[in-house]
Amino acid sequence: MVRCSVVRLSGSGVQPRPAVGPDVEKGVLRMDRSALIEAVGRRTAGGGELSADQIGRVVDALFGTVAEAGAIAETLRTGGAVTLVGFGSFHQEDGEAALRPGKALNEFVNDEVGRAG
Repeated sequence: MVRCSVVRLSGSGVQPRPAVGPDVEKGVLRMDRSALIEAVGRRTAGGGELSADQIGRVVDALFGTVAEAGAIAETLRTGGAVTLVGFGSFHQEDGEAALRPGKALNEFVNDEVGRAG
């Protein structure tokens, strides 16, 4: 059983990995910005057509771009944390950005949704 733990988001320590196929590496699906925008578009299609450009602007506003930090990074730089209930919290840990997954995310990833614990 896979457990989520703190994920380090260090920019200097992250190295791109060569893909096996366009979005798969060793059987693990990898989602880049374009794939994330497409997935969000599919999830929101029934709620009033958002364009890929609109979704992309929201993704950039949250996570940032190479040229400009997003809201999460700006909050972390000031010593704050960003908490998305159920998903987790972005915070600084030992001088690096980190994500501590929330209970709902852990349960979903570990196929435990709806099980009595």
